[in-house]
Amino acid sequence: MLSCGPPPAEVLGVRQAYLRSMDAAGAVSPQRTPGGHHRYSRRQLAFAARIRELLDQGHTLAAVRRIVALEDDLAAERVQAAAA
Repeated sequence: MLSCGPPPAEVLGVRQAYLRSMDAAGAVSPQRTPGGHHRYSRRQLAFAARIRELLDQGHTLAAVRRIVALEDDLAAERVQAAAA
């Protein structure tokens, strides 16, 4: 988990409300510190950035979820094909 440096929203160039909305939508689920602060992994931040990119292109959140799932499936198939 990221623990130092700029806030995650600043890293992505978004407002904190965007990350909270991604959490509320179930797209990313950050861990929380005992003080209630959100802790995002690098993978979660990369995923949130990809979501933002697709949303900026005009896709709905439902479409974004499907696109990302298909991208993940394709990546898994490529790994499997490379191993064969």
